[in-house]
Amino acid sequence: IGSGRPKAVPKKILARVWDIFQSAAGHEVPVNMFVAYYKEQYPHDKLRFKSLGYQDLRGLMAHVPFIEKVGGRKHSKYVLKADALPPEGYRRPVVASSAPPSGPRAPQGVRSTSGGGALSQWLLWHINSNTGAPAASAPNLNAPNFTAPNLSAPDPYPPRQMASPGMGCPGPAPPAHWSPARPLSLPMQRPQGYQ
Repeated sequence: IGSGRPKAVPKKILARVWDIFQSAAGHEVPVNMFVAYYKEQYPHDKLRFKSLGYQDLRGLMAHVPFIEKVGGRKHSKYVLKADALPPEGYRRPVVASSAPPSGPRAPQGVRSTSGGGALSQWLLWHINSNTGAPAASAPNLNAPNFTAPNLSAPDPYPPRQMASPGMGCPGPAPPAHWSPARPLSLPMQRPQGYQ
């Protein structure tokens, strides 16, 4: 990637990471959702960790002094350290609008796809399923309701409706003399040597 060690994390990136954790619920962000939080808060700026010499996001986050990674493999998250101070030279950004937050940081029941970063239905479902929150209110009126009791996410591959009952594929019913052991296209042949 680059020669030698990665560059120090720029103050601008440190300030943005600090803002993300200050606005996140419980000052924690799931590891696999950090990029979504970043894109939602800074939709026009891409997080370019490779140009800083880091192989991946984990390498960059390991050099952010005020956060730590906690949890197991499937449930790991970045957490703001209890004794953490803002990065050097940090100035709190001025909020341009008084609109409530949307996306992964919105309070329960307020999440929507309008606002800063438009999040897909899949991303909203993924966020809600990872946090145990109720389903997001979304503009799609045909979206399934996951808040009803004993319902889970729909099967992404629902079974196909069969046109011929008892058969494995849609289409006309097979002839009455057909058997699964004998293909329709080949006539029954006796092995050589039998009469």
